[in-house]
This record gives sequence, structure tokens and C-alpha cells, in this order.
Amino acid sequence: MNNTQASIYNFGEAAVAMPDDSGFTDVTEATLFVALVGKNIFSICEKLTTLDFMDPEKKAPFLFQGPFSHVPCQIVTLSKDIDNPGLVITCSRGYGRDMIHAVLGAGKEFGLKPAGEEKFNDFIKNL
Repeated sequence: MNNTQASIYNFGEAAVAMPDDSGFTDVTEATLFVALVGKNIFSICEKLTTLDFMDPEKKAPFLFQGPFSHVPCQIVTLSKDIDNPGLVITCSRGYGRDMIHAVLGAGKEFGLKPAGEEKFNDFIKNL
């Protein structure tokens, strides 16, 4: 993000009304939003990007902007905790099918499979 931009994620269960201001843009329908949670997620990420999610200089949460499976993404590492690691990835929805295919392919050896929104909500509650 540059010095004039910010992304705001609503991880709450209730919908939040968008502010009625031209400075805000709702990108819900234009964005792929994927969460990876579980003990092997950073090993999966190593197969798809050179970004260093386990950099000891970075304390979660932190943002990376960069390529993930050759796609420009915003990636927020929410937790580096060995027992409860997690991150979220956003990119243009046009990359959605290919991104999901790449992530599931990279995670196959680790038993990665879709878990749904409830699993993510449980992760967020335990942060």
C-alpha cells in the first residue's frame, strides 16, 4: 500500500455499513479473499512465493504486497504462532480459479483442503 491507501477487513460476523464517503470503495465483488490456517501453511507458501512470512524481524499482523503464484496480491500474516498460524490473501477475482488451483496443488502433500468460513471464524476468535 502506498502512504494514502489502506485496506480494511471486516472479520466480524455482522455486516457493517460502508461509510457514505467517496474515499471508501467496497471491493467485495471484485476481490478474491482466501484464508490459509493450520500448521503447514508457511511450507505451502514457500512453494508459491519467495516472500518470507517467518522473518523474525516481522511481528504479526503484517502486510506483504507481492507475487503469490505469480499473481499480484496483498497478503496479511495474522499469526505466526506455531500452534495457530494463519494468513489471508487478496487479489483480483479474475485470478480466483487459478489461484485456488495453485494453492490446493501446493498444499496437496500437506493434506490441505477447503474448510469453509466457520473454520476461519474459529481461527479469528482464537487470535
